Amino acid sequence: MQYRIGELRLGDLLDVGYNVFKDHYKPLLGQALLAFLPVMLVFGVAALFGGVPVISQADFFPQPGSPPPDPKFLMQNFHAMFATMAASSLVMSICALFAHGGIILAVARGYTGQPISAGVALRYSLSRWWPLIKTTIIFVLTILLVFGAIIGAFQLFSGLVGRHNHFFLMMPVFVVSVVAMALVFLRYVLSLTVVILEGVSGFAALKRSATLMKGAYGKAFLLLVLVSIAGMIPSGLLNVLVMIPGVPFFLVAMGGGMFMQMIMMAFVTTVLTILYFSNRCKHENFDLVLLAEEAEEI
Repeated sequence: MQYRIGELRLGDLLDVGYNVFKDHYKPLLGQALLAFLPVMLVFGVAALFGGVPVISQADFFPQPGSPPPDPKFLMQNFHAMFATMAASSLVMSICALFAHGGIILAVARGYTGQPISAGVALRYSLSRWWPLIKTTIIFVLTILLVFGAIIGAFQLFSGLVGRHNHFFLMMPVFVVSVVAMALVFLRYVLSLTVVILEGVSGFAALKRSATLMKGAYGKAFLLLVLVSIAGMIPSGLLNVLVMIPGVPFFLVAMGGGMFMQMIMMAFVTTVLTILYFSNRCKHENFDLVLLAEEAEEI
């Protein structure tokens, strides 16, 4: 299937992104599954040793007339769950990074009419392990530095005006911090796409993303908001399910939540990769032939 190539409006981005995802969902979700398998193994091992207890909704929210839950039982299970979640979060962060890279390549090749398997895409992503990690670290540190600079300026200013004015200053500072971090995120949101598709990394990837994102901040923001809202619907249904008495809600919530993360990661990465191509067509007048030629070189 040949997709529309060019500068795309918001609706077109969602439409093309959906079609690419629908037509190539096997390699996209396959990579997400391969990446999340280690996380599932962590939960499996933890379950064998009591790290993921089979707790029902009634254990935490007893029905009227039932005895209250034992605090010691809850604390013991919370400790086990916390340890399991900490370990799984570390594994998930690493695996998701490489899955993200593989999905970018699979989307790019599928979009330009040269689909590849999940294994090939994931192996290429793993071969770029250091550029991906390095760029991610710089990206995260940049956001944290912006946040730290705002908080530092707030502390300095509040020291000058007096502590009694802290309450009136907190809300504006919070709003400014959120807006600033959002702008930084949007400015560099295509950094990892650049790492995979253009072979650059670090500050060069961030600079390249900033160039491609000129004039597209609003479009990218609305794109991510709409996709996030769409993802809230199945998440809401999952939250209703885990409240049914007798359902082991921790296992269901974590398992269902992980499945939702796989789908959302694959789809969000898809639409951001289409946004990358759209912005290249806007700034560089790229067409299908040139995009396909570049994709063949990867």
